[in-house]
Amino acid sequence: AAGDAAGDAAGDAAGEGSLRLSSPPDATGAGGQLSAPLLRAAVAKELEAISRLRGDLAKVRDAVSQLQAEIPKRVVSSQRLSMLRLAVRQQEAATESLRFKGQARNKVALVREVLRVWHAAVPPPLRELLLSVFDLQ
Repeated sequence: AAGDAAGDAAGDAAGEGSLRLSSPPDATGAGGQLSAPLLRAAVAKELEAISRLRGDLAKVRDAVSQLQAEIPKRVVSSQRLSMLRLAVRQQEAATESLRFKGQARNKVALVREVLRVWHAAVPPPLRELLLSVFDLQ
């Protein structure tokens, strides 16, 4: 036992690690050995953890495969979204154009009203003189 301890100390000093099963002080029997029932309980606990982790891994794999199956749908949805955005932009441009045309029509109507009032207020000889001065006849 003294040689093993010296060998372990030399291995640790050389940087070699060894896997040791450490146990709580109450788990050891006489002579520092692990008791069989405690080892069985520890192994059973670890096997349950492995089983649970395998189940989690299976669930995660299923989720990943479902997401991979949805990728084409999402790409199509992305293309549809781009087309929808383009249609909205075109509609906004058309609405802006109609608004501009409406404003232009309002301005034309305003100018016509001003000319109608001007024609009614200015006597015909003066109107003809002003039109000829500005070369608008």
